Amino acid sequence: MSNIITKSPIVNPEPPDYIPPRFPSLYWPFPLAGTQSSFLFRPPDIWKFTLYWTLIFYGAIHLTACGFAVVLVGGKTRQNYKWLAGVVLLYAIVSGVEGVVSGSVVGGL
Repeated sequence: MSNIITKSPIVNPEPPDYIPPRFPSLYWPFPLAGTQSSFLFRPPDIWKFTLYWTLIFYGAIHLTACGFAVVLVGGKTRQNYKWLAGVVLLYAIVSGVEGVVSGSVVGGL
């Protein structure tokens, strides 16, 4: 079994002076004087990058859906506003849990 692992063609291409790129982007499409693209080599860096962007996208989508729910249901009576705070909180919790789970799965692959 150790023969298979030692003969694996996968090599770590990480340069010796590797510094993880700053969040939020690995690639900046606009012309600059410096480097245009960066790469992630270490698994914890890949996981964090994927997790952060997944949380951002899931949060934005759930916030939009929650906004529609508040607009459609909230304007009818004053009593609806009392439980709409719970709906907003529920959407935030669901998006956070979904973001962490899917970001961890995708970033861990």
